[in-house]
Amino acid sequence: MSLLPSRDQLMQSWPSVFPGIDRVVLLFNEPDNAGISGQELVRQGNSYRLRTLVIDGLENLVTKGDLGYTWLHPDQLPFENKNTLSDQFQLFSEEQHVVLSLRLGNTGGMVDFFYLFFREDQSNFGVSRLQGPLDTARKALIGSVVFRMARMFYKSAQQFFDYIEEFTSVTRGLLENQSVDSEPVVGIEWISHWAEDFLSNYPLQPSGRWVLHESSLKKLQKAADFNAAKTALSKAAQMTAMLYGKEDDWTILPATIFFTTKQEVRPVEKSPINNSESRMSRTKQWLDNIETAAARLVSVGEEPTGAAVGQSLQRPVSAPAITDWLRKNQRRVMLLLNQYPEKWPVIREHFRPLTNLVQREQKMRQTG
Repeated sequence: MSLLPSRDQLMQSWPSVFPGIDRVVLLFNEPDNAGISGQELVRQGNSYRLRTLVIDGLENLVTKGDLGYTWLHPDQLPFENKNTLSDQFQLFSEEQHVVLSLRLGNTGGMVDFFYLFFREDQSNFGVSRLQGPLDTARKALIGSVVFRMARMFYKSAQQFFDYIEEFTSVTRGLLENQSVDSEPVVGIEWISHWAEDFLSNYPLQPSGRWVLHESSLKKLQKAADFNAAKTALSKAAQMTAMLYGKEDDWTILPATIFFTTKQEVRPVEKSPINNSESRMSRTKQWLDNIETAAARLVSVGEEPTGAAVGQSLQRPVSAPAITDWLRKNQRRVMLLLNQYPEKWPVIREHFRPLTNLVQREQKMRQTG
């Protein structure tokens, strides 16, 4: 069974968000398809019917355009016959702009278009005590909130897909018996102490304790190097938290520990001062912890603010403390961001204390 794309999941959710909405239209273009695809959700009594739309001549609509929202009159819809509107009708028909158009960027780099057909009153929003048509102020508020909600839905759905892919990879590795059979390079006692220390600082924690049996420790022994062992244990901890999140003790099974066939080689910044390397390592670990906390907030639809992320850490800190830490470690943070361009995607885009730091650094370089 395959998961539905984000747009299809959102399409089916609109009647639950806006009870009794009359109609929803979705337009999109798959990367491999030169034509336009469309779906329509139409209310029939107390239920809805989903049907496919055949649309031609709108290629530019779904490949271009700024993301955001717009309120349209039904006669302004690009996929239906347009009527000629008089100048007077255009000037005095604001209350009849009741179709909310949302433009959302999908993972393929294209744009998905949703058209939500509301009534001219507030009945679709569950506000029974307010009378009269939807005015401009309410429409602006509704459009902004609905667009942000839909955008967050897309991002959360993509993160869920990533978790499923990770789970699938682990399961396939178990079924296909893909493992590293090299001789252990470190003792089992050292691995045990190191794993316990690593798990005690992991961002997600059980209410009871972590459990690592000897079979799991022996599998960790087979890692090609320290980075491979740390990556494998981190992924195993993430998978275990997903599988046993409601239990007191979280047991890391050997099947959740796997090593990629190609070990990624990253350039290492050499320094003659061991203390400097230690500080760089601590800075990298701090960014990893902030990334995990921010990603967890985004996955449940919350904004990763400094205060929210700080309280989500294993050892909660305040937002000012995060800002102060970034200021004191600015040079090392920027070095790591440049050295690992593919890491920390959530906080690079959504964590304002970090984005502000990067913007200030860029301005200093431009003026310098």
